[in-house]
Parts: sequence; structure tokens; C-alpha cells
Amino acid sequence: MNAYAKLCTIVRRARVLALVGAITLAGCDGLLEVDNPNNVGEGDLQEPGSVAALVNGALATTAEAYTTITRAHVTLTDEYDWAGSWDAAGELDRGALNNTANDFTKEGFNDVARGRWMAAEAYRLTSEFDAAGTLPNRMLLARSALYLGINYLLIADSYEDFALSDKREAAQPIGPANMHTLYDQAIALFAEAESIASAAGNTNVRLAAIALTARAHYAKALWQMLNAGGTPAQPLISVAAADAAASQLIALAPADWRYEFSFSPTTTTNVAAAWINDRNEMIVGATYAQPDASGKKICSPYNPACTDDGILYQDPIDGIPDPALKRIVYDFIEDIQYSSQTVIGVREMRLILAESALQQGDTDGFVTQINEVRALEGLTDYDPDVHAITPRDMLIHTRLVNLFLQPMRRLADMYRFGIPSPTWVESSEAATQPGTVFPISDEERLANCYFNGTC
Repeated sequence: MNAYAKLCTIVRRARVLALVGAITLAGCDGLLEVDNPNNVGEGDLQEPGSVAALVNGALATTAEAYTTITRAHVTLTDEYDWAGSWDAAGELDRGALNNTANDFTKEGFNDVARGRWMAAEAYRLTSEFDAAGTLPNRMLLARSALYLGINYLLIADSYEDFALSDKREAAQPIGPANMHTLYDQAIALFAEAESIASAAGNTNVRLAAIALTARAHYAKALWQMLNAGGTPAQPLISVAAADAAASQLIALAPADWRYEFSFSPTTTTNVAAAWINDRNEMIVGATYAQPDASGKKICSPYNPACTDDGILYQDPIDGIPDPALKRIVYDFIEDIQYSSQTVIGVREMRLILAESALQQGDTDGFVTQINEVRALEGLTDYDPDVHAITPRDMLIHTRLVNLFLQPMRRLADMYRFGIPSPTWVESSEAATQPGTVFPISDEERLANCYFNGTC
């Protein structure tokens, strides 16, 4: 498949990029080194002693895929506005989602297809070696399971349909009605990763697996809600399994822990960051930040043309530029194309619990979780009996500013709470068909015989 064209190069080199699953305040998960990566071929990776290179390659392709699809998500939402000349971005900014030739959609699909295949291959081989008793380190299996689960979760969140093709061997599409099954597969993989990591004493992978389990249960319920079509009358989600995993994570992790993909000049770039901060094709949405005179960058301490604080969006209680949003946006700008990408964190766990409490009518439980998140930024506690903002609106606000730049968080909220982007055309799919996500790209459709009728 064309979607897998880079895989031979990736497997031949199988170089270990210094990407890390970082844990804020708690260290990071470093990767092994390969002295001469050009001598690692696909055949070599069938041997237990070389499988670490494949696992590291799975991390690299997964991180790249995650940021490529993040680029598409934030352009579609009101988080970022189109500011450049690439009309693929402009099309998504207008809410148009059905163009299977859109470059952002196409590149996102291709990168996700590669990331999924590499992670699946790493998981297959590490599972086989583990069963045979030849796997040199069981954490390689745990990491493979984690990365494959992240891919399944990302695919289920982001695509109307998908085909799990194997390089040039076509696979039948999963089918739009069956995309939810990927959440189940992700949950099983996260459970395997958590079990191995717990036994090995690897806190990094264990915490990530627990947190992603909560996210997968929550996201599956969200998928079922949005797949029903239209804006739901009751948009709040409460899932016992998600609450249990979120509570477990909070009990184990540092107060502001998060799992991230990190990038550097010696590894690879964050695709979304490169297009936003370097190419200036997108800019923080006009609702949230002040652009400079060029209209391509916001005012910030990192913009010599306009060093003012450009964050316009205010905290509804303290009346100041929201500090969570400011931190996320400015950190993203500071590192230009090497900005880290948050995958999951404690804040999202507390927001899952807050929403669940609100859905169950437990206002006190909701307020407790919201104020734990607010305390991380030194903000005044929220009291629904004192402050004008409703609990529902406080949930929407807190999710927006704390989950900014994370795929499907804002888009799902816009769909389920009936919040259109100012840039969506009224007739666009995003505006008229809430719940619509990205299609399978033309490259897969043209190459896959199940789509083009040549099987």
C-alpha cells in the first residue's frame, strides 16, 4: 500500500530516535541506542536480540502519527485558525471533512497507518519471543502493547473507517459501525502493558497504561454518543470503568503527571508544531489569542514583533488570561518544531471524574475535582453557589484550557455541546453532521482492492 511506502526505510534504519514517554516531575522512559542503524534490516528484526530496534521504531512512528493527526484535529476545531496558503488547512478550518484527497487528511491517514503497522509488528514479534522464552526484556512487550493501544485509540477517535492493511497486503475495512471495537482492543493492550510494567516496577509505562485505560473507556462511550448522530440531548458521560481507572491513576501519580512524546533536533519533529510554529500555516484561534500585525503569529514573549501577552481567553472566576491555556500555548511555541505532545495526564483523569459526578447529579464531587485542577494553576476555587458560571459551562471551560492541543478532546466537546467553530461554513459536514471525523484517504482507496473492486 502507498500508505506504507516509508516502512522499508524505517525498518532498514530502525534507528532509535531519542523520543521519550516523559513523565512530568517523575523522570522519563529513555530508548536504547543502535550504533550503526543502517545495518539493521527487516530480516534482522526477526531475531530476539534485535527486536528492541523495532519497538523503538514503533515509538517513533506512533509519535509522528499522533502529531500529524493532531494537526488535522486542531485545524478543524476553533483551537487554531488557518493563516497560511495551504488550502488543505483552509478546507478543514471551514469544516469540510469529506474530501478524501485533502492533504492533511491523507497525510494523517498515511502516518497513522504506518504507526499502527509498526506497533502491530513490534507487538507480534515481542509476543512470539515472549511465548518462546527468548525475549530479552519483557518491558519490550509492555511497550509494544502500549504503543499499539495508543494507535488503536487514536484511530477509533479520528476516523470514520479504517483498513488494517499489512504493507502491500490489503485488508477489508473495519466498517464505520465497528470502529468502536478498536477501543476494546486498546483496553486489552493497556491491561497487558500495565500488568507487565507493574511486575517489572516500571512506573512510566504502568501509569500511562492505567490513564489510557480510563481514556479508552470514556472515549468509547463518547463514540457511541456521537455515532448516534446530531447533538445529544444529554451530552455528559459517566462510565464506571473509566472512573475506576482514573481514580487509580490519581492515587498513584504525582499531582500534575502527564505522559508525553518528546522531540529534539537529533530525533524527529512534532508535525503539528512544525506546521504551526515554523510554517505558520495555522494560528491560535481568534477567540483565544491576539495575532500580531502579520496575522500568522500570536503576540507572545517568543515573538519579537509583538512581545505582549497575547492570550485573550480569560478564567471565568479570576478574570485573568487563563494560565493553563497560556502555559500550553507558550510551551508549544517556545520549542518551535520540537514541542512535546501530551498524550494523557492527571488533569484529564480529574475531568473524567468531574464529568461523571456532574452526570450523576453529584455537584459536590464535581466541584472537588474541578478545584483540584484549578489548584494546579493557583486559581480561586469554584463555588456554583457564588460564581455566575454554571457547572456545565465550567466543565466545558476547564476541559478546553487543560486539554488544548490534544486530538478529539475539543472536537468532541464542540459536537456534543453544540459549539460551532466561527470558521465553519454553515453547510459543512462539521456544522451539519455532528460527530463526523476523518475519512480513509484516497491513497488507500486507490490501492486497496476492497475499495476499488479488484479483489
